[in-house]
Amino acid sequence: CWERWNRAASPEVVDDMEDMESQLSASTSSSSESALDRRLRFEQRQPSSSPDFQRTLQRNLVSVENVAVRGMSMFATVRVRNIAYEKHVAVRYTLDNWASSKDVLAAYVKGSCDGPTDRFSVTVPIGKAFPVGSKVQFAVNFRAANADFWDNNGGLNYSLVCEARTSTSLV
Repeated sequence: CWERWNRAASPEVVDDMEDMESQLSASTSSSSESALDRRLRFEQRQPSSSPDFQRTLQRNLVSVENVAVRGMSMFATVRVRNIAYEKHVAVRYTLDNWASSKDVLAAYVKGSCDGPTDRFSVTVPIGKAFPVGSKVQFAVNFRAANADFWDNNGGLNYSLVCEARTSTSLV
């Protein structure tokens, strides 16, 4: 239920893309040894590379832009239509096929407004004990102008799969 999200939480503004990448590095560099034999893999193609990306963003008002993984953490950027000054963007994800879920608030990327859209970023650390073969599913919520908008990959959800790391899959 979206109402469970902590409305009092206020994510910090991210100054630029380099800051986002360094935050991801910091969040994953402290992983335990047990995470070293596994990695996450994004199962879809990058949404921003789709010829329909701009049309989807125009229609849905929100779209996952890019997803990167490092170790057992997911890093994503999200584009939203600039329909109101106050915006709340969050990733809702599940590790157990929606029996439960968690929300992670995204942070505005400073200087990302191109007029019609703004960019937000989010890092989602997945637990150290997440087993090989398991999937993380997620969708993005954008709340503005007293309305909710979702990007759930056309009803299919976005997903990452946990894989055993091989010597050629080192990140």
